[in-house]
Amino acid sequence: ELGRLGFTVMVNYVGNKEAADECLRLVNEAGGGGLTIKADVSVAKDRAYLVEETLENYGQIDVLVNNAGV
Repeated sequence: ELGRLGFTVMVNYVGNKEAADECLRLVNEAGGGGLTIKADVSVAKDRAYLVEETLENYGQIDVLVNNAGV
């Protein structure tokens, strides 16, 4: 849905790059864009890296979907 609305989506993953790549492929196919980023959101430096990469590549964060699971 975010892709259909034209959003740029940063797809975060910890261990399943293939699933993240597929998710981003679907976003792109729907008309959005973005990147995949490997970062463990339970680790402070990884969270900082995720934000830094997003800002460096796109300049801002408009929407945050917190969908971390255990």
